[in-house]
Amino acid sequence: MSTTGRELHVLHIDVSEDDAFLARRALERGGLRVKFKRVETLPEFESELEAGRWDVVLSDFEAKGFGASDALRTLDAYKKTRVSSDIPFIVLAGSIGEDSTANLMRRGAHDYINKNKLSHLALAVEREITAARIRYHDASNAHDQFGTPRLYDAVFEIAPDPILILDDSGVIIEMNSAALNLFDPGHDSGLGKNIAELNAWRSKVHVENALQQHRSGLRVCNAEILVTDQDHHEHLLLWSISEVELSSVARILWFGRDITQTREQDQSLVRQHKMQALQTLGTGLAHDLKTTFSDILRYTEKATLRGSHQNVQRNEQDEVLSRYHHGIQSAALAGRNLVHRIETALHASHAERPHPTVLLHHLIQGTLLEFERQMPENICIRSRIHGNHIVAAHPASFCEMLTHILANATTAMGDDGGEILLHVEDVPKPPLSSHPRRVKLSVSDTGHGIAPEHLERVTDPYFSTKSPETSDEREEQDEAGAPGAPGAFRHGVGLGLSVVQQLLTEMGGELTISSQPGQGCTVALFLLATEPPELSTA
Repeated sequence: MSTTGRELHVLHIDVSEDDAFLARRALERGGLRVKFKRVETLPEFESELEAGRWDVVLSDFEAKGFGASDALRTLDAYKKTRVSSDIPFIVLAGSIGEDSTANLMRRGAHDYINKNKLSHLALAVEREITAARIRYHDASNAHDQFGTPRLYDAVFEIAPDPILILDDSGVIIEMNSAALNLFDPGHDSGLGKNIAELNAWRSKVHVENALQQHRSGLRVCNAEILVTDQDHHEHLLLWSISEVELSSVARILWFGRDITQTREQDQSLVRQHKMQALQTLGTGLAHDLKTTFSDILRYTEKATLRGSHQNVQRNEQDEVLSRYHHGIQSAALAGRNLVHRIETALHASHAERPHPTVLLHHLIQGTLLEFERQMPENICIRSRIHGNHIVAAHPASFCEMLTHILANATTAMGDDGGEILLHVEDVPKPPLSSHPRRVKLSVSDTGHGIAPEHLERVTDPYFSTKSPETSDEREEQDEAGAPGAPGAFRHGVGLGLSVVQQLLTEMGGELTISSQPGQGCTVALFLLATEPPELSTA
């Protein structure tokens, strides 16, 4: 709710419709009802000033052909020709530097809000509109002994947010009803006290820090401070602190906004998003675990039944049992990788732990040795690895990444088989670049490739270009004695490359995928390169 309860007229100078939309949304989320008008040029700004009554002007630092400085000059000229036209001017921009901010304040800007921190915008607008109306009533009415206007009930007394007016030493000389109800329900002891002495503050240190910030030269500053009301309920208030001139005397205006509910809603939204992410991850993991253990049970049952048939030739029985043994082994390996993914998801500090320094060709050789035990016979893997490349990587995570990539390549080549090529090379570091040196591992296959419309989505969870396989089809494949380990490279639920990207990001690496339909696919891992440890010369 605004301090006046009415619709506020906001004139916004900005060439970006998106930025204007975000500013308006920030005001509305702050509880303000606004009539919003965006202009892009100086003539449009001048025309709108003449045509309407505006409560506040928001301006980008640089607009089309003119900027905040030009707009301030135009607004100042307009004020000189109008009576009671004290329109607050707030600059909205990215980081513009302290010197530029100070210059704008000297020229008459009332506040500067970073476009990346628009949550403070509504409070700043309310504070400056209130200050402007206090200045107006101060110039028009009689004053009490403190120099504070008496006739400003519409903008001060009935404001729903707490407002305090202090002298330059921090002593309270005026409080509106909302502030009295919050700090001093008895209405008899708050006035005349230093603001830091009020008992309702949860931490007086934060109040003193806010006062110190203001005294250090900041014309406007914001502070989030906890307050305990008379019922012992805690409220988080965002205070906007600025100077206001009353009867030619500088005063300090404290304008508060209770953001307790907003902060709780934000935290609830974050928790909701986390739960949704866990639910999505849990659904995929549950599906994969169910499939894995079903395979183990199925192969075990088949091996038991096959071994009990006395009329089966010994060699044939050994061959079949060997296939089932490999199937159980592959399913168990998949289960182990799934457990590792669960551990990674549950331990958020995993990504923050330092990565060990390892030889890349050792990791590749170890992964290939494990993978080739379950690889179909019609697949050939070649590698071109020259030199000792040292990288920062967790061995288990790297093994899982490369296994996923190799399994995808194997599936892509299908029954016809093909070739997988692994190539390692150093990535040249640009001169004077601050980026760390990298090593590139490329895995290329001769499969059917990926369609252009699917290429950008292949790392999305549960996205797959493969046609689903039924349990009956898997049974037929097993009974037919397909080459390699049965069930080792079945169609999954589309989590492989998603997991690869997640693990690689945790290592500080990058993933690229290139492909042309019918010409295979290349997956490239860019790993952080490290220098070999220095040997002691002692």
